Amino acid sequence: MNYQELYVVCQIDDFNLKVMVNRYVNNQVQVLYKEVVDSEQFADNGVIINPEFVAKSLRAVIDKINQLFKIKVERVALNLPSNNLKIYQSQAMLDFKEINHQVTNSDINQVIEMTKNIVIETDEVICLTKPYNFKVDSQSFPNSLPLNSQGQIISVESLIYSLPQAIYDSQLAVLKAAECQLLSVTLDQFALVFNLNNFENLVLIDWGWNSTKVSLFSNSALYAINNIKIGFNQIAQTLMNKMRCSYSKAERYLTKVINVNSNYLSDLIVDKYFDTKTKRFVTLSKLDLQNTVRDMLDEIVEYVSAFLNEVTADSKIEIVFTGQTINLPGFNTYMKNFERLQNVSYLTNSTPGVDNYEWAALIGTTRYQHNLNLFNNILLTSISSSNKELFNNATETVTNEENINEYHSHLNLNYQYNDNK
Repeated sequence: MNYQELYVVCQIDDFNLKVMVNRYVNNQVQVLYKEVVDSEQFADNGVIINPEFVAKSLRAVIDKINQLFKIKVERVALNLPSNNLKIYQSQAMLDFKEINHQVTNSDINQVIEMTKNIVIETDEVICLTKPYNFKVDSQSFPNSLPLNSQGQIISVESLIYSLPQAIYDSQLAVLKAAECQLLSVTLDQFALVFNLNNFENLVLIDWGWNSTKVSLFSNSALYAINNIKIGFNQIAQTLMNKMRCSYSKAERYLTKVINVNSNYLSDLIVDKYFDTKTKRFVTLSKLDLQNTVRDMLDEIVEYVSAFLNEVTADSKIEIVFTGQTINLPGFNTYMKNFERLQNVSYLTNSTPGVDNYEWAALIGTTRYQHNLNLFNNILLTSISSSNKELFNNATETVTNEENINEYHSHLNLNYQYNDNK
């Protein structure tokens, strides 16, 4: 099998480690292997509790991959959690002291690097940058690169993304302890939107396990994010407390018994428990449990609406749902009760071998890494590096300079990874 574009991608969440082996071929992602390693707790709000312990799990999976495919994995692409992400705006200017200077890649990289000279908190680290508006003299290059243009002064505006140092360092420490090089790094919300054909102007709502993240993308850049600390797990825990039962039973009722949008047989008694304080049995109707879940969903929507009202005046901006909570029975119809959420779309998966949303971010990371390689001088994968000419002969790429700029902008490839070793 041709492993030319083979990518091992991973994501370390609070309660599990996900690893995928994907091959990019014929403009598609082909899933070769995937594995989830569950834990009582790998991380606390994104900060790895014991990097050495997690590294042993990652190393075991990689050893299994090496044996299965008879390869040697050297590099791993990592998704970072966007917990406590901060976004700064910055700008920089470079004077060439020459009227008709021809702009090179080196010039572009230098002025982008200059935008990182901002003041951030001592416990933060810059993880990504997004240059979004270049100018050469008076000519603008919004969301494209001014490569080979001529002028004396180049300037750029950038968005700078920072994470808590503890999240960044502990996540990368896992790869180091597992004896893996870092192939690339991106944030979970960026990875998710790489599954979309277009994310120039939209709101992504990730109804996740421990939180609901609302991300505003404008001109293909992440301009604002809100991390609502209520997710599927918190809804299940609230239901568990209501029913005085085990977590597994509450989860079963949440996903199999309760339909948040249906009032059919709402008075039906579906559970009961003995209250030791009152010495009486307490009965719970279907409606009792429905209202418990509805109250949690309503609270999330209230936070979502307040955030959207704050960050965008566009009441018709595209909204995309993804995440675990959206699979609750009746969820899709129930959301139509809220004016701002009546016309949403859903992040669907079209990749064979992947049957649920939990792999969407890692599929997106694979696409991101492939697109990075389109514009690198060297093809860099998880198992090898090779001359770009070989890559160009094996894949369909954009050839002329104008299209490269357009493609580069559309795919948001000018996110820069910052090596903060």
